[in-house]
Amino acid sequence: MGFRKKLKTLHKTLLRSVQNAKEFKTKRLYVLMQTSLRFISNVLAFEIKRKGVFSSAFFTFTFHA
Repeated sequence: MGFRKKLKTLHKTLLRSVQNAKEFKTKRLYVLMQTSLRFISNVLAFEIKRKGVFSSAFFTFTFHA
């Protein structure tokens, strides 16, 4: 394989990698926002049903670890 062909292949690969990274970042931000909203919602629902679980877990970890 000639030098120019190798260079051209490398250039295409790099461009494809950059494009994939941009698409992943855009999609990942959306997933991250959705996940954090669900997590907050779940924590609030859990805390309402199970009062004191988080405070007792914190106490156990802090003073008995």
